[in-house]
Amino acid sequence: MLKTKSALVSDLPSDEVYIFFNLWVGNGGYGNSKNLENPVVCFKVEKSWIEDNNLDQA
Repeated sequence: MLKTKSALVSDLPSDEVYIFFNLWVGNGGYGNSKNLENPVVCFKVEKSWIEDNNLDQA
């Protein structure tokens, strides 16, 4: 988790941001196109945050 946007990102998205985080895959000997196929990232968002920001849960 990051306190603010990553230094690797130039602009913020136009939508609300719940939490900033970096996701690294590769360059460390583990993740690359030879051993990862169809990766999926899952995370949860507090329902109260969705409601407080008047967002559609979908």
